[in-house]
Amino acid sequence: DFSSGSRTDMNTVSDLAGSKLHLGLRVNGQPKPFISVNGLANPRLDLQRAQWYRLRLINAIIDGRVLLHFSEACVVYVEAADGVRFATSRPVPTAEGLFIPPGSRRDIFVRCEETIQIVSKLGNSTT
Repeated sequence: DFSSGSRTDMNTVSDLAGSKLHLGLRVNGQPKPFISVNGLANPRLDLQRAQWYRLRLINAIIDGRVLLHFSEACVVYVEAADGVRFATSRPVPTAEGLFIPPGSRRDIFVRCEETIQIVSKLGNSTT
């Protein structure tokens, strides 16, 4: 029973949040910022040419915005925002990208005319 304090092998909620969460990701001895998708740090997704993909994207970063840019070889449509479907899908302009504010969700469809790798990156970080 965790609530009785008899178990010491489990983390508390405060141990799993913010600066207390230690994943051992370091560059030159300094903690490295990362994006986690389904529990994987800095994941990669391979999209095959000429196939439609449906992705549900959630920005769970409490104080961070997410701006996604896609290759010009891809067509991207937003189907829903925060669980509410649009009457018609909305195209995402390649130059503008897709903005997801904190605590928000977007359901998108993506199709690329060439095989694409989606790799997560944080801002202008050089690490």
